[in-house]
Amino acid sequence: MKLPVNSRDPLLSAARIIVGLLMGLFILVGVLVMIGLGAIATVQKNEVLGKLAAAGSGPMGYPSVLLVFALIAALFAIAFLFMRELFRIIGSVEEGDPFRRLNADRLRRMGWFTVAEQLILFALAGIAASFGGYRPALIAEDAMVAGTGAVILALILFILARVFRVGAEMRDELEGTV
Repeated sequence: MKLPVNSRDPLLSAARIIVGLLMGLFILVGVLVMIGLGAIATVQKNEVLGKLAAAGSGPMGYPSVLLVFALIAALFAIAFLFMRELFRIIGSVEEGDPFRRLNADRLRRMGWFTVAEQLILFALAGIAASFGGYRPALIAEDAMVAGTGAVILALILFILARVFRVGAEMRDELEGTV
């Protein structure tokens, strides 16, 4: 059962454009970070090692730099996947049939993407604190504030996924009785 939808809904149109632009931006930045990672691992390795030695970095400095770049690339990849799911949900709303099991699965995946991003951000905060140039208390405070928002977002997404799944089941049950 499809709901009547105004195909010229300005909110949906704006959301589709913004999410599409963000997807493109996340791909671009992710590729640039991967290129930077490749450069640091190959042609600029000696330069990076020299700068780390001059800064008094220990033996884990270089692997930490590589890990930071890899984690940042992972953040952008996960952000892209999150936005792709949102883009698809917007499409189903435009079609007039948002209460699908598929959208429940999409919302659940978006919740897990939020959790994964937060775990990566905690890892990055730990690496930043290990470099010593940052105050660990400030990093911990920032991580707590960002983490609280991420936990709330993940919970909302998981609850909405359940709502959409129940809505889809109710719709299927109703269609079966008619």
